[in-house]
Amino acid sequence: WAFCALESLIDAMVSESVVLIARYSYRKNAQPRMVALVPRKQPSSGASFMDMQYLPFFEDIREWTCASLPTPSMEQRDAVSALVDAMSLDGVSQKFGDAAVKPGQEWFRPEETPNPSLGRFYSFLVHRAMDPKAEVPHPRPESLGHVQQPDAVVKRIEADRVAERLKARFGLEKVEKVKGKRKRFWREAIAEK
Repeated sequence: WAFCALESLIDAMVSESVVLIARYSYRKNAQPRMVALVPRKQPSSGASFMDMQYLPFFEDIREWTCASLPTPSMEQRDAVSALVDAMSLDGVSQKFGDAAVKPGQEWFRPEETPNPSLGRFYSFLVHRAMDPKAEVPHPRPESLGHVQQPDAVVKRIEADRVAERLKARFGLEKVEKVKGKRKRFWREAIAEK
């Protein structure tokens, strides 16, 4: 009966375009928080569920004061514009293992882009299940293709010398980390005596 009641509630909420405001406490003795439960219906499977969104209070809103940035010069704007133009994915195609992205097709759609961290973790789990002494395998080329820049974009950036233009216009330089105090542990201090 609970399933029928939940389905009826979600159907009514979807048809009325309303959300449910509730108090949520993740533990018995935790402070309750106000949440909005947004109804969702999956058209393919027909499953109904509610997304929970925490509602902010006035106290949760913080005004961050930051110093304003200097106004960029026209040369700086042109350099950044060249970077944006070079990184455009319009008309770029690339092949990732068995899959391919054709020109005009959207890149990096979250629904179709696998998480490379999870893929590598599960690959490691399979290797470890087969051989308990197995080392972490190198990432597969098809999983790396989803997080690397397409070849055409890299060639455009190199051909337009975008990095050099940005360094020249913004005065970018590498800052070496100053060797400061190093964290010491008790066992090291005892060993030195």
